[in-house]
Amino acid sequence: MFPKILVLLLFPAHSCLASSFFPKHPFSNQSKGTTGAGFLKFPMSARAEALAQSYAANMGGIGSLFWNPAGLGTLSESGNSELEFDYNRLLETAYSSSLSYGRPLQSGVLGLGWIYSSQGSIDSFNTLGDSIGKFTPYDMALSLGFARRSDGFSFGATLKGIVSQISAETGSSLALDVGVIRLQAVEFGSKSVDAGIFIQNLGPPLKLGSIADPLPSKLQAGILWHPDPLVSVAMDVHAPVDRSPFASFGIEFRSPWGSRLGDGSLRVGYSLRNSSQIDGLSGMTAGLGLSLMPFRVDYAWVPFGDLGQTHRISMTFAFEGTKPSLSSTEGGHRITPYSAPEPDKKLSSYVGTTSIAVLDFKAENVSDTDASQASLMVRMGLSHEGVFRVMDAPTVNKVLMGYGVSGGKCSTTGCALKMGKALQVGRVVLGSLSIFKNRYLLQVISVNVDTGRTEHSEMAEAWTERDMWETAVRLGKKISADYQELTQQ
Repeated sequence: MFPKILVLLLFPAHSCLASSFFPKHPFSNQSKGTTGAGFLKFPMSARAEALAQSYAANMGGIGSLFWNPAGLGTLSESGNSELEFDYNRLLETAYSSSLSYGRPLQSGVLGLGWIYSSQGSIDSFNTLGDSIGKFTPYDMALSLGFARRSDGFSFGATLKGIVSQISAETGSSLALDVGVIRLQAVEFGSKSVDAGIFIQNLGPPLKLGSIADPLPSKLQAGILWHPDPLVSVAMDVHAPVDRSPFASFGIEFRSPWGSRLGDGSLRVGYSLRNSSQIDGLSGMTAGLGLSLMPFRVDYAWVPFGDLGQTHRISMTFAFEGTKPSLSSTEGGHRITPYSAPEPDKKLSSYVGTTSIAVLDFKAENVSDTDASQASLMVRMGLSHEGVFRVMDAPTVNKVLMGYGVSGGKCSTTGCALKMGKALQVGRVVLGSLSIFKNRYLLQVISVNVDTGRTEHSEMAEAWTERDMWETAVRLGKKISADYQELTQQ
């Protein structure tokens, strides 16, 4: 399936080459400086820049609109809309900024974007060398993107309208980005590897006055390995039309701190793009991320050796939406792999404290390690909201060991009540992690120890390990939100 998709992506590139949309010597250093609309070479998203643009296989939310549009598909998993603002402080007086918005729909995810780039004010001279004032050249692009997820794939496309102005001359063009991401394409070290490929900026030349320059088209492919729920490693191969191919690498470390402060990320990347042409740390990039839900800020430091350094920042706002149904459809009949018990919505009392304990989840067709990590992520989601006093895992295990119980796993409400009383907490969370038709299924149940009633029960699914970890955190936050809603009634 994936090779067929690759052929479909490469066909437009071949057609463009036949139509002279590419320079005379494409994909080689002989074509340096022969393309126009140079601002399109550096799309937005500080996170992508911090990873040295190793972003082909990354499901990056609305930030993917300017990279591989297939990455927009991650919004269909979260059900949230996103609004992002990016600002790039480039060399000298140059800068660029963007505004983008993504919204999940029933049929997929819609993305809208705007990019503005300027070199700042420039002195203008006549043929005699006399100053005749100043002018401000600028470039602008409007984008409309769409992505859809299906059977482990995410497909996406973006149409761009491009406008450039230099002094009195103005030019315009259209461009198309097309991409696909295969989730869990292969496994390496028993951990999943995603794969992605996209073609960017396919379109007719941009004409300014009597000069027409090809657009900076680019083919990029990469993989994203998940050796740990909090670590991802990316490796991409870039084939820009106006230079020889090169590789880039990126690694991201995430730290859900388990508090109201939010989640942090550290990113490091290295690109071979300029390493042989510019002295200094031209290939190294780095950045930080901080999530204060529903707000996220990302920063990237991108040096250009002796030429200087650039700084990029992105700010993203998430808006909660309605999450699509997690039931699957087969043979025209709607089926639910597992039936979770209905939560008791009529809580008569909240006797006891707001302390809560998360037991190790039951593993079904998955490793005990993965199930344990899922319970850890639910615990982090609970801690993030600050509603409950969440008992840490070592304390849970220590107390239960004192009662001669090891593992702390439960699959029934009765078992959860016994362990809750032993732990002396007000509530206990139990759950399970399984795989059904290549999907992770995560079930989470919250039980009130004093009343013996189920306060929250939910089943969620995810395609990838990373989605599953994020889903587990979301479910932990949902337990807190439901508790707050009920206590305020």
